[in-house]
Amino acid sequence: MDAHNCIGSNIVSELHKKLINIQNELVAPKNLYNSFGKYNYRNLESILQGVKPLLLEYGLSLTMSDKPLAIGDRVYIQSKAVLTDCESGETIKVKAVAREPDSRKGFDESMLTGSSSSYSRKYLLNGLFAIDDSVDSDTVLNVSQAELDAFSDLVENNQGATLYLMQKADMDKYISLSNKSAPKGSKMKFKEKLGDITLTAYNQSVDAGTQLIACIETEDKMGVMEIIEEMDVDEKKLSWMQLNPEQQKAIKALIEVNQ
Repeated sequence: MDAHNCIGSNIVSELHKKLINIQNELVAPKNLYNSFGKYNYRNLESILQGVKPLLLEYGLSLTMSDKPLAIGDRVYIQSKAVLTDCESGETIKVKAVAREPDSRKGFDESMLTGSSSSYSRKYLLNGLFAIDDSVDSDTVLNVSQAELDAFSDLVENNQGATLYLMQKADMDKYISLSNKSAPKGSKMKFKEKLGDITLTAYNQSVDAGTQLIACIETEDKMGVMEIIEEMDVDEKKLSWMQLNPEQQKAIKALIEVNQ
């Protein structure tokens, strides 16, 4: 969130005061019902319907925009919201990200993008307006407390490679774990950290893959061993994914020389 920092200061901006009031006054009921999962939920339109009169009352404007992000072989939709005080011009900016699914029954490509945009914008506004969304269409998967504890530990210990592999293995379960593990009151911060450490792990795996390819070209066995020894098991798996079958075969052959 980009704004004048009011932490550690005796001055709280007028925009933050207005935002606090909106967070306390906003009513966004879960007015929709999923008959298959048997639960109530709210969507983006439900939130906007509740917040628009308050924006008008406090003299604020809210704009949202999207842009695609390519991370590895996945496409994500990054949504951005800007809350502006029409009197002072001060702004608060927040971002959220949702992954486009590879496919969905009955959806064409434009519908998939639109669905990801709505999902991302909804959680964007959840964070901005402090809306609790403890039960929703993406949190109905059953996960145990042990799984939640393990997931939280992975985030706390910056195990980005393990988390990235979990994401690729079962995206629905990964989303459920990330939503249910996020501490109340700091869900946005938790998810931002989760996104940062998984992206960092992926970028590091790309760098490691590039270094391994360079070692293949120079037949540098010691270089390969040094790179591999610095990684844990899941970091090795993720880096291995950056190589094509021929490169993987060459690395194996190089390691096996003189063993």
